[in-house]
Amino acid sequence: MIPSVAPPRQEYLERRRNENAFVPRFFGAAPEPQQVLRDADQEEVRYSDELRYSDEDLFAPGDAPNCFSDWLHACGDCLVICCSTRYNHSSSSKLEAVETESWLAGESQPYFISFCLYFCCSVGNDVGGRFIWPTACPCGCITCCCPLSGLGASGHDGVCDAGCVCCRSSAQRLDSVRYWTQRVMVASSEKVIETYPLPTDPTLDPPYPSPGPTDFARKIEAMANYLVSIPCIFPFCIRYQTGCCGLCTRAGFAPDATYMPASSALGSADKLMHAGECGGYWAFPKAFKNAAGEQLRGRLPTPPGARDDNGRPFETNVAVGKPGSKVIFWAHGSGWIATQSAVYLWLIALFLCQQTGHVVLVGEYPLASSTSGNVGFYPTQLAQWVRTYANLVRVYGPENVILGGDSAGGGLAMSTLLCALSPERLIASPAGMLLISPFVDLSDGSSDKEHVSSMAANAPRENGGLANYGLADILPHNGYQEVCAVYASAETRNTEPLCSPGLHNKKTLKPYWRDWPTTFIAWGDQEILRDQISATAAAPPGGLVTTHVVERGFHISPIVGLPLVENLGCCGGSDPQHSEVARAWYVILSWLRDTVGWKETRVPEEWRPAVYRTTTS
Repeated sequence: MIPSVAPPRQEYLERRRNENAFVPRFFGAAPEPQQVLRDADQEEVRYSDELRYSDEDLFAPGDAPNCFSDWLHACGDCLVICCSTRYNHSSSSKLEAVETESWLAGESQPYFISFCLYFCCSVGNDVGGRFIWPTACPCGCITCCCPLSGLGASGHDGVCDAGCVCCRSSAQRLDSVRYWTQRVMVASSEKVIETYPLPTDPTLDPPYPSPGPTDFARKIEAMANYLVSIPCIFPFCIRYQTGCCGLCTRAGFAPDATYMPASSALGSADKLMHAGECGGYWAFPKAFKNAAGEQLRGRLPTPPGARDDNGRPFETNVAVGKPGSKVIFWAHGSGWIATQSAVYLWLIALFLCQQTGHVVLVGEYPLASSTSGNVGFYPTQLAQWVRTYANLVRVYGPENVILGGDSAGGGLAMSTLLCALSPERLIASPAGMLLISPFVDLSDGSSDKEHVSSMAANAPRENGGLANYGLADILPHNGYQEVCAVYASAETRNTEPLCSPGLHNKKTLKPYWRDWPTTFIAWGDQEILRDQISATAAAPPGGLVTTHVVERGFHISPIVGLPLVENLGCCGGSDPQHSEVARAWYVILSWLRDTVGWKETRVPEEWRPAVYRTTTS
């Protein structure tokens, strides 16, 4: 499969940029506090801090957890998972704890029982005419090698053909992960609407009193954080990607990349994340030459114009166009309730750094689990993202910044671009925008199975995907409704384009067209978000959007499947030329090199799809 829309020619992009050149008003004197950005409808979004940070704050290292703190955090996560604290509104409209109960009792009981039944025994046991062990058993849970193969349409697949050690193709490994994830997702959402009812007042803003979506967000975030907090799992994942995990001789995707925690000026976390003063993670080349020609190693390269508080250039400044002089600013996926920047550091950031030779910043943002204030809800994340993006544009130059994101982070990235391209023109447009499975429509209508065909056709529980190995999305319908509610009130989600950028169409997006950057959007043909993503891809001006539909792809499959492209064990099984995930990344990297103009980007020739080889040889 080739991209459904061909990328625009570089000459066309240059002509548009020259014709529509403007000087963004952000540059010059630092903006006054309470700076106001407006969207096309002149709706105000106020930011409490100044947009401008010093370069020293921008590139300062942040804090990061260690193996000892991981033990403590894992215990804290278990406490949140196993105990339910009820919250009600106080006189100050904030939530206050009123009682704590075991997860096995009270309103959490149906949720806990449902999770156990669906996860351990009742869902999807009969697949391909073969019994599959419950995924809670030692083999099924970690999807290691076991005799349960011969499943699926080909008769050679199986849930235990895992991505860790088995000699299977990358597609078979990805289907194994898909099936296990489907079971977890369905189990965690089967009774979620009953246990955590959606608010009936459309004007009620989160956090919500108990029982409600905020309680659900706390449970899911604690579960996800527990996996991240497993002692020393983070350094193991990093070493796996850099090729020195010690289990095999594979080189890894990013042998020449390393990382550093980012300053808290660039991002922030909620209390459940246990991230401290870590604002995300920088991925950057291990070794580079600074502007003076000196070889530096293990330090974050900084762009040519970066200065300390005394106006002096940093020693780590590089020359224009050299490795480290450009940045990809990535908003990680989360559904507003799970995952952290640390996960995406090893999933894709190190890989993108390796292939482009430049810097990748995966920012951190708070999730919607807070019970006090507006810490993890709209527009907190957007305000933070606009500030960081504005500073990256200032110090790197807009032509050297790529704005990117996946899932909820993809929606956040698009909302950031809408702020940058607002009629007031406060911030310059980036060189390009890269979105993977962006979650852009949080309105109530987006979950309507009668009118949204992909919602009914691709949900794993509704269409019997759990009884058809290797099919359907990993996101369930019930969980989707709850996720939409945790971020903002129904009124905001249904009417505010900066909260739900998918509300825009060609007509309403027209005020932003003048400086819309070249954009790449990828999604899977088996996603429940397929319809909203394809509609969003058709809204910007023609000729500036390149799309790629991943065949048999589920939500963010190019990201989840990236570590599975190559064999993870010591035997055969790598065939990237026939991997849809490798195909997607081949097209993405080609777009970065040929359309955005980052000529130094390396596109793995061994990932060149077999169909391309056939048609061009």
